[in-house]
Order: sequence, then structure tokens, then C-alpha cells
Amino acid sequence: MRRKTYGQRQNRDVPCMLFAHSHPFRRRAKTKEDIMIFKEFMLTWGMILVGVLFNVFGIYALKAKMNVAGSISFTSVGSVIGYFWTLAKYPSVILGIIAVFAAPLPYAVAVSKMPLSIAYPVSVALNFLVLIPVSICFLGETMSAKQVIAMALLVISIYFLYK
Repeated sequence: MRRKTYGQRQNRDVPCMLFAHSHPFRRRAKTKEDIMIFKEFMLTWGMILVGVLFNVFGIYALKAKMNVAGSISFTSVGSVIGYFWTLAKYPSVILGIIAVFAAPLPYAVAVSKMPLSIAYPVSVALNFLVLIPVSICFLGETMSAKQVIAMALLVISIYFLYK
């Protein structure tokens, strides 16, 4: 056997000759099937997750600035317009509005490739599961025991829906 010099490999699939036997961390070449599975996953579950993250970011950005501005006064139409005009001056609110309006686009990609009876419940549940911890961590909101039980039931239901 030829002596290995620095920077050369005898076998391209094996990171080094020390692990030439079947090692659990050995890299294997990506096949076309692996790439197709990854692509299908990203165009379904990945798009649902992207839509959920857009929605959660948008709602969080709006709510964070609404907490600063206070509650809406419905005394007149002018006061409501003035409240929203004040919010519109914040770039984070504009980005939040864009994110909320963009959220259905990746969701539509996912729905075009999977059944609506799976995509919609998972999307709603993931919005809830991601938004609650974000609101607790960043907005200082509290969580009741009922919400903890509801989150656990949602995780269980997503598991059974996916299986």
C-alpha cells in the first residue's frame, strides 16, 4: 500500500484511514433519493415552519410596540387612525405587518403538496406552540396550568396526526 502523504486521502468516502471500517460517524454520499426526500420535506413541513415563524415574528413585533403605545382608544375614528399612525412609525411594526401578510405564501406552497387536513391543524398548533413561549420570554406574559395542558395535548395530537 502506498504511503499516505499530508493532504491526500486514499478513499474519498472515509474521512481518514483510521475509520476505514464501518464507523457510526462515517459520512456517506448523498443519493438522488436523499436529495428528493429533503426537497419534499422542505416544500411541505419546512414551508409550514417558515410560515409559522413569519406569523409569530409579525404578531410579536406588533404586540411589543402595542404594549409600549398602550391600548387602543375607541372614542372616535380619528383616535383609532392616530393610534395606528403612531405604530406605523416603527420599522419593526412595518416588518411585522409584512411578515404577517407574507406568512400565507409559504403555507400555500406546503398546502399545494400535502393534504389540507394535516397542514392546517399542524400550522395552527405550531403557531400556538411557538407564540406562547415567545410571549412568555419576551413580553412577560404568564402561562396558566390550562395552557400547559393544552400545549401538551397539541404536541400529542401533532404526533398522532403525523403518524
